[in-house]
Amino acid sequence: MNVAVCRRYGPPDSVTIEAAERPAPGPRDVLIRVRATTVSSADWRIRSLSMPHGFGAVARLAFGLRAPRQPILGSELAGEVVAVGSAVHRFGIGDAVIAFPGIRLGAHAEYVCMPEHGALVHKPAHVPYDHAAAVAFGGITALDFFRRAALRAGERVLVNGASGTVGSAMVQVAVDAGAEVTAVASGRNAGLLHTLGATRVIDYRQTDFAAEGERYDVIVDTVGNSPYLRAKHALRERGRLLLVLATLPELLRAPWVTLTTGHRVIAGPAAERLDDLRTIVRMAAEGRFTPLIDCCVPFQQIAQAHARVESGRKRGSVVVRLDGGGERRFAEGYRPNPGGALSSAGLVNTFVKHGMDSTRRRLDVHSHVVARPAPPQSRAHRLSKGRTTGRPTAMKHPSSRDCHDGGADVSPRLSDSASSTAPLRRVRFTAPP
Repeated sequence: MNVAVCRRYGPPDSVTIEAAERPAPGPRDVLIRVRATTVSSADWRIRSLSMPHGFGAVARLAFGLRAPRQPILGSELAGEVVAVGSAVHRFGIGDAVIAFPGIRLGAHAEYVCMPEHGALVHKPAHVPYDHAAAVAFGGITALDFFRRAALRAGERVLVNGASGTVGSAMVQVAVDAGAEVTAVASGRNAGLLHTLGATRVIDYRQTDFAAEGERYDVIVDTVGNSPYLRAKHALRERGRLLLVLATLPELLRAPWVTLTTGHRVIAGPAAERLDDLRTIVRMAAEGRFTPLIDCCVPFQQIAQAHARVESGRKRGSVVVRLDGGGERRFAEGYRPNPGGALSSAGLVNTFVKHGMDSTRRRLDVHSHVVARPAPPQSRAHRLSKGRTTGRPTAMKHPSSRDCHDGGADVSPRLSDSASSTAPLRRVRFTAPP
């Protein structure tokens, strides 16, 4: 089999394709033929050793002094089971699955072994492999941080860096929980972020959210440029600052801030929980969460995917395909519909090349849900009447031609066929014990 390996810390071309022996599953393992994976910001940082301030030495101890201890990067994948161990009962040969190796890495290979009871779930039949592969990294991070923040419906949330993999997931999960979301990103992404559910978009080039006088219950920083000293001016009393990307000094200062102020700072790596993977996959299957796709590249060009991520210009995830796919972007049964209105099967999305206009349904994935009708003047209400004034948003970016494989570089809303008249529900987060 072929694997992408990183034998030294360095630029994107330090990742090369090599031949390796196909792994053999143990008694409780599942062997997966990988159809798609992603190059994430974590892969870029490990490959280049570009860590937040203070974490350089720590990273070398964790990942390897002179080169990555695990040379095969990649933390998420989608594929099909080709072999199972003798003691495996949850999965069978031919099952389509989504896996999240997480910090163990190893997803950038044609075949990957996963423990049966690890972060491994069945892939919904109607979710394409390239979208399934991009569900876990951002989605699990969003669920974990909002759980720690005990996000509640009706709260005001600001997401700094809202157009990235984690940021776009934060926007969607917060909206699904009933929060009012303000997104901070480049102005060219405003239409896209409104489509994902953001009520307001701040162009960081024009406005400093920390100085404009607005206050928020929760501020999420996925960029690393909003430490507490900056963000505190935009936090309400008892507000929470979620530092998804934090420097070592900020991480060490977080407990002191929490003890001595009326705010909470929540930082540190996201927990990798099987329950969160199940939740985010179900949300994707039900149309409540769509991983934002920047572009897709073939496996042989994975170094180009690393370069795209390192450029800082991507929007959403950079997907790497191992199935030899060309322009095919949707699973069988998913076709663009130019009408952009509701059909008898539920929500139907409008897709155009480099653009999209879609809305979402909210269904239950947790044991605690709150049923509520859509607000009378909401966009969801207008769509339920078969009318929408939304327009496709241009999504061209300078490097998309180099990175893209020929299909539309947008993410379709992965809705199911449930009735569009079902009551809207939202996820609820409770504080950890």
